[in-house]
Amino acid sequence: MPRISVKKTSLFILEWGAGKAEWSWYVYKGMQESGRFILIDRKSFKNKFDKYLKQAEFQRLKVDIRDLILENVSLAQGHPIINYSKHLCGRATDLTLTCLKEYQANGGFIEGIYIALCCHQLCCFEDYVNKPLVQQWGLTSSEFDQMCKLTSWAVNGKRSHMDEATFEKRREIGLKCKKLIDYGRMKFMKEELKMSHVDRVYYVASEVSLENVLLMGKNCNLCCNL
Repeated sequence: MPRISVKKTSLFILEWGAGKAEWSWYVYKGMQESGRFILIDRKSFKNKFDKYLKQAEFQRLKVDIRDLILENVSLAQGHPIINYSKHLCGRATDLTLTCLKEYQANGGFIEGIYIALCCHQLCCFEDYVNKPLVQQWGLTSSEFDQMCKLTSWAVNGKRSHMDEATFEKRREIGLKCKKLIDYGRMKFMKEELKMSHVDRVYYVASEVSLENVLLMGKNCNLCCNL
């Protein structure tokens, strides 16, 4: 995983799918207890780590990403924001990128995006962030949805009736489908969000986790040096 060194400055950070906010707590500690945080999740949690973040300026939003209008959030106004998620499932990644595009179109500025991807099989054409590219590929919406389902082959275990060759072929197809979905996201980040650097990196070995891809983008003046 890329090593991130943080300059001594006050960062404005959004955690998407924040859960208990444990990840933001460790980020806060790693930045020598600096930074301002917006924690976004549609579910209610015990918010175990909120009490520690009270030392920082933070805001927790209980909202579905689909319904979030980020430009109306006061803490997200007037300064660049860094976005991350330790686990953003399926279409939630596309909804996040769409939300950030609207935020940017209304005067917001995005410094960085770092999303640990998972569950590509739960993506769908309806919410996909780059429909024009799918149409360029000549795929119908139903064909794209089928491709999303095939990504599960990349993470499913070997079934008892499969020989090794069949298993490896299915796995290869699943991985290619995941890369296609992520390629469209990267293209969107580059062309629509105007990120100066976009990448897709493996942050841990597949022996540790088969869901091991980080989608990342930054602008040239990002205050985190990768």
